[in-house]
Amino acid sequence: MAEPFVFHFRAGPKRRPEVMYMLDLDCRCPLCFHEQVQRFYHSTSFHELTLVGLDELADSGALKAGYLCENCGEAVGSVDVRNTVLTYGFADDAGLLRIFHDLKARRRRYEVTACRRLDPQEQPRWGADPDFHSHDHHVLEELREPDVERLLNRPFNPKLAVRDALESALEDGTTERIIRISPDMWLLISRGDTSPDEIIKNRGDDDLLRAGEDDSLQTIDLLDSAPNATPLGQDPTKLPGRWGTWLPDAIVDALRYDDLSALFFVDPENAIAVVERTFEVARVDYTRQESVDDLRFVDLTTPTEILFPRELSTANILRRAVFTGLTPGESARLSAEEVVGALLDVW
Repeated sequence: MAEPFVFHFRAGPKRRPEVMYMLDLDCRCPLCFHEQVQRFYHSTSFHELTLVGLDELADSGALKAGYLCENCGEAVGSVDVRNTVLTYGFADDAGLLRIFHDLKARRRRYEVTACRRLDPQEQPRWGADPDFHSHDHHVLEELREPDVERLLNRPFNPKLAVRDALESALEDGTTERIIRISPDMWLLISRGDTSPDEIIKNRGDDDLLRAGEDDSLQTIDLLDSAPNATPLGQDPTKLPGRWGTWLPDAIVDALRYDDLSALFFVDPENAIAVVERTFEVARVDYTRQESVDDLRFVDLTTPTEILFPRELSTANILRRAVFTGLTPGESARLSAEEVVGALLDVW
């Protein structure tokens, strides 16, 4: 069976991206005790979503219940929900988070599964299972940001990791620091005259050093990271999630007055793979045009020969990742889905 195309994103008000999550409710009629499952495909603001926010969505999940029992016609509401399960899939294919909430026992547990994609057709289940997946699958009684980073090799929201690193550097007077945001993105923070190459040589981890050996890494200064173009033709400098909207004023001033430097090193390999897989599943044809510093997807066409009016540039995908605080894979998936959504006339 062919893999179904799953939109991770939708266009919210003013085309602000919203990210999808799946919510399952285990309900029982208060009159005849007939059991029924409700499933919702909801979305929430993408750039602002945090791990705490995901917990809040899970906690309020039972409020979605509301129907007439298919067996006896009695009204069923939130007080009749026994279990809720919220499933969230990272758009860069880093993995899945599931939040299981047993409302009668007042117990919440988490599943973290690395390198798994969201499957909207997956059958609901009501308890965390350490054996449900055989590889990189974990059950936890509580989930903190360090757990996400350890198990999925990325922060839940990269904006918070970037902000925290820059605030720490400004407060403690750090001269040089390299932070890995994801397996394909590193942030170099400096306050001196040492060259970035020298800092990487002395402080870079093995993955960064290996990625730099083939000269494929893109170097992007946060101050000059706005993409040159966007898939939907928005003003690139006004993209939702741009760094000036979530960094404190003290950090912004330090960057603009050269008291602090923030350079990102980004490997394009995974971003390219995410775009190609997205287009393949969505059945969008394209032509690759490669240059020294970019790979562009052009002639984007549906099977019915609807042509997308613009191209998709890998360089702009990576710049968007830095500019709006995403991983390269997230930026790639969002950009590719904007193309697919526009071609299907749903964006």
